[in-house]
Amino acid sequence: MKRKEYISRAERIADRKIGATVFCIGNLLIFGIYKWAQYQLTSNASTFQPGELARYLRYVELLPWLANGALLLASAIFWKEVAVGYIGCFGIIIAALFALGGLFLTSCVLASSVYMLIGQVAVAIGVGLFIWGLIYVIKIITDLIGRIWDY
Repeated sequence: MKRKEYISRAERIADRKIGATVFCIGNLLIFGIYKWAQYQLTSNASTFQPGELARYLRYVELLPWLANGALLLASAIFWKEVAVGYIGCFGIIIAALFALGGLFLTSCVLASSVYMLIGQVAVAIGVGLFIWGLIYVIKIITDLIGRIWDY
């Protein structure tokens, strides 16, 4: 197999979207397989020798790392833009989680400080602030995704 040569910008963008889709769907499948294997091992725990179960569980815990690493390596070698989309999707998810965590912390701090002044109305204010911030963060993230795919 040879490395894919990109002719047009649209082809690059399409491969990035494929990489992001593969990341999301692939990791959901890997998570399902991981949980299934973990369940199978722990439900048959009495059939293992002492220490064997822990070793097999460690092998199962390596599954997501090996699958993601192999997929990322293969895409980096043969389909460069698929790898960019794969890593970009992971980065966007991490950024979104940090943004939502900061938003939740900020709305809680503001609501608790206002609660001391006006009581129960502050809970509604905190929920309103969180919902407003959530809408704002979603808007920022969708704009970011649009700019990344069009680059």
